[in-house]
Amino acid sequence: MTPSVWIGRYQDSRGAGDLTFTLVRGTSTVSGTWTFRTGGGGPLAGSLEGGGRRLQFRMENVAAECPGTFEGTAEMSDTTLVGTYGGRDCVGAVSSGRLELRLRE
Repeated sequence: MTPSVWIGRYQDSRGAGDLTFTLVRGTSTVSGTWTFRTGGGGPLAGSLEGGGRRLQFRMENVAAECPGTFEGTAEMSDTTLVGTYGGRDCVGAVSSGRLELRLRE
């Protein structure tokens, strides 16, 4: 399957910025990668529920200087992905995460 690219913004207890997801959707799973425009990113994996509209996901930051793991949920439509997340990295807890992405045409 061809990957789809989702671009948008995130905001959490650490700050805000630009975010990109590159996803391959299966019948009940999603896999791919995520990146911050400012650096950081890594693999993303998740499961789809609710007819493919609800995504439970896990993101790993594989940046050597500050690895971390984040988990969240998102609602997906054909063109938008809106969700919340939290997790930990080398600095400590990350909370109140929110992301809003749009499918890049």
